[in-house]
Amino acid sequence: MRKRFATTITVPHRPGPAAAGEKLPHRIRVLAGLLTLGAVMTQLDSTAVNVAFDSIRGDLHASLGGAQWAITGYLLAMAATVPLVGWAADRFGTKRLWICSVTLFVVGSALAGLSWSIGSLILFRVLQGMGGGLIVPVAQTIMAAAAGPHRLGRSMSLLGLTTLLGPILGPVLGGVLVQYADWHWIFYVNVPVGAVALAAAARLLPDRRAGERRPFDAVGMALISAGVTAVVLGLSEAAGPSGVRGAVTAGLGAGLLAAFVLHSLRRGPTALIDVRLFRHRCFSVASVFLFVVSTVLFGALLLVPLYYQVVRGQGALTSGLLLTPQAIGTAVVMPVAGRLTDRFGPRAAVLPGLVLAALGTLVYAHVTSRSPMTLLAGALVVRGFGIGLVMTPTTAASYVSLPGGALARAAGVTTILRQLGASVGTTVFALLLAGDLAHTRQAAAFRDTFRVVVALTGLLVVPAALMPGRPGTPGSTAPG
Repeated sequence: MRKRFATTITVPHRPGPAAAGEKLPHRIRVLAGLLTLGAVMTQLDSTAVNVAFDSIRGDLHASLGGAQWAITGYLLAMAATVPLVGWAADRFGTKRLWICSVTLFVVGSALAGLSWSIGSLILFRVLQGMGGGLIVPVAQTIMAAAAGPHRLGRSMSLLGLTTLLGPILGPVLGGVLVQYADWHWIFYVNVPVGAVALAAAARLLPDRRAGERRPFDAVGMALISAGVTAVVLGLSEAAGPSGVRGAVTAGLGAGLLAAFVLHSLRRGPTALIDVRLFRHRCFSVASVFLFVVSTVLFGALLLVPLYYQVVRGQGALTSGLLLTPQAIGTAVVMPVAGRLTDRFGPRAAVLPGLVLAALGTLVYAHVTSRSPMTLLAGALVVRGFGIGLVMTPTTAASYVSLPGGALARAAGVTTILRQLGASVGTTVFALLLAGDLAHTRQAAAFRDTFRVVVALTGLLVVPAALMPGRPGTPGSTAPG
């Protein structure tokens, strides 16, 4: 008999002071550290290669378009494999799946460092991406199951540091390795880190048994993987000279995703991703909000380094280093975000986080070519506070009311939505900036685009009010 999801949410009881305020158990902190080792490799690697782009292109005698596929192929492979998480976790168990994913990523990294041509590098980067796409959502599944609902905010904040800091610190790492070693070490550095993670995982990772073995949904895999890949690829091209082709590709991808939704509804619980997860109100509200907030906050990450490069004339490495205050702000506030979420619900962290993110961005909405660097650095710290208070509580809210068997499938959904949101935001803000740069001064164009970011961040307060509040209060429970 087919199992069906319950249509009523059971939200955990309100944790008392002891539950919400207690220190995380040692085993949870150790588990978070182990899972972070795997996640940090994928997040840093996705952006570190950008800084080494010219070195790779010159060394391998590649064209601009060919070298770009070393970056694009990795990102597309990551996007294409994420939908497998739920099915693979049920089939093989999360421990085995995480170890296999990290192994695939490490092997791909070693081979990428040994690349002898741009074709071989692209191939090995795709191999990296296939493993990397699974590592973070599987880690989130393991952490959510091990921590339980009343520790979800704090445990996810430990793991979430890599997701938020990777795009900021990746260019810094890439610049340092290229300057003091060579581009091969961007890949080689993953090998010892991955080896330590795999050795520790064999001993310390919880051995959660595989769940119900569902038949593989080949049609669903083809539809959603092709759809996500086409949307990400199309959006990456939409802001460039191939804008029309990019828009057509993204439109085709959106059509494939719509076809997947219909397929999933017909197939039911044996679908690769059962879209009936969205019947859970907490999950659906948090997931939609995650997509929108990723569009605004992650999409705007493009603008700050571009401002430093275009208006202030800084190089790629210096621009990456100038983003460090935002990383510091995010790292400092993440533990606070976790405690707020566990004690008072996600809304208590998300609402002030949006205000801080808007205030930090507001300074950039008034930039000139001579704005004080100390003021801009301070604004990035405040913006980092905001991002840290928003992103992890939103992800935690997606999981808090789901049955344990649905966590892996939910992790795949939230990862896809975060990726698509960031792609949409990057494209939209790049188009807005390019349009302004065509007919106004550089600093003015950046001011106008940052003002749009501030306005959109402020508007996010409205849907944020629908996020779950303190358990047991209105808005924290709802029928699915």
